Formats: sequence, C-alpha cells, structure tokens
Amino acid sequence: MDLTNCAEHLDLPICDAPAPWQWRNVLFPVFDIADDRIASPNDDFKVWATQRGALSVHQGGPRELLRVPRVVNGRTFDQIGLCLVRAGTLSLETQVEKRSCPAGSVGVFSLRYPFRLAWQDDEATSSCITLWLAPTRLSGTSDDRVHGRVLSASAAVAVLGAALQTIVEEVQRTGRQALDDATDGVATLAMSLLSADVQTTNDPSSELASFVTIRNYIDANLNARDLSAATLARAFGLSRASLYRLFEPVGGVASYVRARRLERVRETIKEPGLLNRRIAPVAYGTGFKSIASFNRAYRQAFGESPRQSRRGAQPALADRRAKEGLGLLALGLIEIG
Repeated sequence: MDLTNCAEHLDLPICDAPAPWQWRNVLFPVFDIADDRIASPNDDFKVWATQRGALSVHQGGPRELLRVPRVVNGRTFDQIGLCLVRAGTLSLETQVEKRSCPAGSVGVFSLRYPFRLAWQDDEATSSCITLWLAPTRLSGTSDDRVHGRVLSASAAVAVLGAALQTIVEEVQRTGRQALDDATDGVATLAMSLLSADVQTTNDPSSELASFVTIRNYIDANLNARDLSAATLARAFGLSRASLYRLFEPVGGVASYVRARRLERVRETIKEPGLLNRRIAPVAYGTGFKSIASFNRAYRQAFGESPRQSRRGAQPALADRRAKEGLGLLALGLIEIG
C-alpha cells in the first residue's frame, strides 16, 4: 500500500498533511528519537510497501536515530534495511564498530539488533533511500553477518543506487505496482553485492548474539529488584567493560533497562482489562523503587503522565495510532511477507 496518501484512513500525521507532524509519529517504534521536534517545511518522509518489500525516502529530520529492538503490541521487526545515502554523511554504529556512510554508499542493518544512525552535524542536507526486505531474502546468509556493513561507492553500488532512485520515481508516478515489479530484481542485485562483501571480510563479532541473549533475559526479568550492570555481568560471565560496550549503542545498560520497564508499565496500564488497576503497584511490580522518579521518567519518555496515557486508552478516545502504537514506517514494514 502507498502510505503517503492515506491520512484519512490511518489518521496519522504524514509528510503531505497540511497540519504539522512529528517525526516520532512517523518512525516509532522502529526508531527512537531523542529530539522529538515538529517537522520543518523541508523535511520529507514517504514509504511504499508490498509483500515483497518496502521502500522509504527520508529527507531532513532528526540528526540521530536509535534502534532499540522491542515488542510492541505483540509485534517485532526483523527486516533488513539497505540504506542508500543520497546527500550527507551517515554514521552507522553497532556493538562491533562505527562506520561512515558517505553519499553514494549503502549502509546495511538488521532491525533485530540495536544500532545508531547519526548524520554529521556540519552537513545541512541529509537524504537517503532505504530498501526494506524480509530476512529470508538473505538466501542462507545470517543477518548478523550483514548487519553493520557498508557497501562503499563503486560502479556496482552506483547501479544499485540508480535502480532505487528509478523505483522511487516510478512509484511516485504510477503507484506501488512499480515497487512490486522491481523489488525482486533490485533485491537480487543487493544480495549479490552483500554476499561478495561477506566473503571478502571477516565475520562480525559474536557480541551481537550476546546482546540478544542478555536482552531477552532482561525482558523476562523486568520485575527483578536488581538488574544492575554488576548483576548482569556476573550472571553472564562478562566484565563490566564488555557489558557496557554491548549496550553502548542503546544508551547503556541502565538506560535500556529503564526504557524497557517504562514500556512494560505503559503497555500494562493501557490494557483494556486493567484500566481500573492502580498505577503505583504496576510500577513497583515492574522494578521501580520510587513513584516520584517513575513519574518523572515516564513523562520524559512519553511526553505525558501515566494517567494521561491511561485516559488515552479509553475506547472512545483511542484512534488507530493509539491502539496500534505504530508509526508510518512500522505500518509499512508489517506489509512485508
């Protein structure tokens, strides 16, 4: 579906809408945004999606995007993104390394892992096209082997970039059928370039697998009183330095645990069958030790109080976005088969 022209159906702020829109409402929960500002007149975001893949065009907007894998309303995202940088220089930081993606190069990432995307501050213009594919497209190559790679500018990468740009132009002119028609060919080209890159370089560190294991442990034990870095390092036989390095791309161990606890409370207090349950016991039961600090952290994270979140969950007030909790990009990604 073409998600750039369906505001009346999705009730979402989008790039073509007359009213101001915020980047968080477009990119969350696929990406977290520290600076949740209203889009400027030069900002633009579009996404088209079919079962074969999705294509997004990103211009301007936040200088930094943080990927924190999470479950939202029972949904997870594990798609592979191939991001062609059209203007500016993009930094792609994973647990393993930090790599630069200048204009003409393609950064590759998997939404199954944490990473940070950041545009250089001294560059006024930033623009990229991202092709989103299901991980099954990797044809036997695991996503941890391609995550964080950069396909440097070359003749072959230029062909890929030209193909992506042509698809964008055709989709804008004729509709999403152009995306369906071209996705397979472009995906095959992209995967062949990735396979060649994987064969000529070493495998990424096993730190990715370690992060996933520890993340799953944290999610399963959010109600534990002690999820400190020291406790986690001891439980998994790691040094604190190693643990800090694993969680650095998502803001650190304590920040990740706090964010996951806040999300768990938010999900719980908005559950239709739990709207009469007191908020304080939910917060205590999710590992918070002070209601005052919980309330401050909650408002800072979500821009509203827990009570306001609960009122927004009432059926008479909830809109499509509030019920689904998905922004425009996420709605496109769930179309991919």
